[in-house]
Amino acid sequence: MDLTQLRQFLAVAERGSLSQAAKMLNVSQPGLTRSMRRLEAELDAPLLRRRPRGVELTEAGVALQRHANAVQIQLADAAQEVAALTHRRDTLVRLGAGPSWLDPLLPKVVARAIARDPSLRIQVTTGQTDHLFNRLREGALDFVLAAIPEGPAVAGLQTVELTRDEVVVVARQGHPLTQRRQVSIETLAQARWVLAGPDMLLRRRLAALFASRGHQLPPPTVESDSTPFILSVIRDSDLLGISTRDILRGPAGQGIAALDVRDAAMSRSTGIVRRSKTALSVVAEHLIDAIERAAKAEAL
Repeated sequence: MDLTQLRQFLAVAERGSLSQAAKMLNVSQPGLTRSMRRLEAELDAPLLRRRPRGVELTEAGVALQRHANAVQIQLADAAQEVAALTHRRDTLVRLGAGPSWLDPLLPKVVARAIARDPSLRIQVTTGQTDHLFNRLREGALDFVLAAIPEGPAVAGLQTVELTRDEVVVVARQGHPLTQRRQVSIETLAQARWVLAGPDMLLRRRLAALFASRGHQLPPPTVESDSTPFILSVIRDSDLLGISTRDILRGPAGQGIAALDVRDAAMSRSTGIVRRSKTALSVVAEHLIDAIERAAKAEAL
């Protein structure tokens, strides 16, 4: 028994005639008759009583009609609920943002977007890049603003570079190393650090710098996946860390200074990351366009 058979049965019950029901359903009468016989066979009960001028329901047929009508109502309710959810979803944009995007560019774009479209709803999830990419793959986010991994494209994701930012070693303002014109890798190898996890892009970049000079990055004294926490620890201690110029220029960078590390130019690309071959809602595409325009204007 399937939904098509139930709809056909209800049409027969409503019309009281196989021929009239067949016309209403735009199917052949012999085909409809065979379908009703299969339904009776599956239920092992007669549903229709043939009369000279049509059909009438048996006791089993009346019972099935009652339940089939309930199914029809439930299906209609489900369709309306899904349509309502879809309509609301079309006005909702779920994006992930790395720390460097949180101030000032993204808040300004969001403020302008919701001013233009009061029905727009935006959910912003923050965190480390790997976490955001996992959420993106799961479908929990529409797109992500974050550092773009170098090398082969991330499986199932496509990227658009918007900015390129300098990566720097940082310390609290007033730290003894900030008084030096330049700091060597040898000195940094003796320092204590607060860093994100070993799989995080900036930490991998720092470890590669140390390795290129024949040194190993010291194990961090403090490790965290929270950028605000890491910056707070740097601000309140003598631990060193790694950040970007963009972050230092914002409020999160107050009280923190970049060290001039000898021959240690590092940079990273950031931009939009989205699932490959996945269409986004119109409002999500509009928000992406606004972010791209704002990023280009800021770079001028």
